[in-house]
Amino acid sequence: MIVKYVVRKQQHDDWMVMCGYDYKEILSSELEESKKQGWEFVRKRIFLITDFCDFYSTSNRSDRLAIISISVGILASLISFIGLFI
Repeated sequence: MIVKYVVRKQQHDDWMVMCGYDYKEILSSELEESKKQGWEFVRKRIFLITDFCDFYSTSNRSDRLAIISISVGILASLISFIGLFI
């Protein structure tokens, strides 16, 4: 499982005031070094799981119901298909 961390740092320039943050994804081995350089931890990102959770949390009730019903249908058909060979 690929686990990455999202960190951010305030944008900085010597001659003007900048708004916002710079974001980057790093591995767990680089996390402590990045904290020492002034980057702050935003969130832990797990490959595919975080993307699905973000999509699921922003979808409405009918989309969630459709995802659950399709998943149950696929699971039921897989169980019945495996039952044919046992």
